[in-house]
Amino acid sequence: MVGGKQIAKAPKGTAALGLIWRDENWSISLVDKYTGVQWAAEGEPDAYKIPGYHSADMTVAYKVGRYRLEAAVYNMFDSQKADGRHPGQDRPLRPVLLPAERNFQLSAKVNF
Repeated sequence: MVGGKQIAKAPKGTAALGLIWRDENWSISLVDKYTGVQWAAEGEPDAYKIPGYHSADMTVAYKVGRYRLEAAVYNMFDSQKADGRHPGQDRPLRPVLLPAERNFQLSAKVNF
């Protein structure tokens, strides 16, 4: 904080909560991250307030011997809140940064 005000583009707080379940062959994880309220300009002007948002990720993995198959979905609920704005542009409330949209990843791994 500077002069009792939040620094621009720094969230007031963050938090994460996750669950992991494993057995001999399977692994499942679910993690949610919260990014708190932030401002895109110094001094906390209301026009540049960016609300907090959540992003949840899930991964499922199956292991057989030295092989591992993994599937993941990132930003499961497709949170698309603006997380950055540039003051002084032609449109002062123009959002310029968004979290990545929901996306998927499949992978196969071999241990040598």
